[in-house]
Amino acid sequence: MSSAAGADLPPETLSSILGCITPTYVTSDLDARRRLKHTLIAPSLVCKCWSETIRPILFQVLELRSAEDVRFLKSIVYSPQFATSSLSGAIKRIDIR
Repeated sequence: MSSAAGADLPPETLSSILGCITPTYVTSDLDARRRLKHTLIAPSLVCKCWSETIRPILFQVLELRSAEDVRFLKSIVYSPQFATSSLSGAIKRIDIR
């Protein structure tokens, strides 16, 4: 049996698998969101394909805690690469604490 790389799976298949193990809604439970992110961080490092598929899940909800966080997000949003990145459609909600 040969080993398969993450890129060997079609993106649709990987998305379907992730859809089964992650909630399809943006939960307001901060602890649940943090657990989900911690669960997905390691798989997102498998390869570029997995990273691009998982990144939108990781960034559905952004939590800004300081003026520096707001400035950082502003610099990202105003960068030319943002419009073509997967993050532009991933952000569903921004919480400011």
